[in-house]
Amino acid sequence: MKFVCTYTDGKVGVGQELAGYLAENGEDFVFLEHPIVPGTGRVSQLSTYRVGKLENQVSIGAPGCGAMRHYVRCFATTFLEMRRRRRDTDLFVGHANVDCIAARLAGGRRLKIVYVSIDYMPRRFPGSLLNTVFALADRLAYRWADQIWHSYPDVLRLKPYAKKEKCLDTFHGNNFRRIARKPLTERNRFGLVYLGGLAPAAHLEVAM
Repeated sequence: MKFVCTYTDGKVGVGQELAGYLAENGEDFVFLEHPIVPGTGRVSQLSTYRVGKLENQVSIGAPGCGAMRHYVRCFATTFLEMRRRRRDTDLFVGHANVDCIAARLAGGRRLKIVYVSIDYMPRRFPGSLLNTVFALADRLAYRWADQIWHSYPDVLRLKPYAKKEKCLDTFHGNNFRRIARKPLTERNRFGLVYLGGLAPAAHLEVAM
């Protein structure tokens, strides 16, 4: 079984596209969605698919208020759900460093972990404490993951602790069917590789 963990507030992103791909191919997987923005009143949602069909969907946890409490709750939820399924889960794909750490702690070394790091921001939060915790979590996730998918250039320069043999440069966007695929040998290093993102507060699509 596969376990996909992502952050969303109802917008289609990398995690939802991956879940859609697995469903189309008749896979067994669990899809865990955490709220991307703390303090919105949303809770995490867990969906179980068998042979590509939705078998069960439940809301879990409680809405967080502050950013630190929000990520702690997400970490705890991911850890507990992975712990329950550790015996029949072979692969974990996480879109946040805290979830990849939770999966490794819950699933042990047998579990294969992919960390999807879709952006790079040296200062992600306004507070220094949260930025320090996030940086340490990112370093640990890069160390513990079996593979890292990233969509920004110069990952080895920006993150010296990244191991080249683990990192895979990928194309990301809000719909994988609309992204033109080209062999890596034909890539234009100045070309557009990231199609866009979401500004959660305004719920607007932004071109990059």
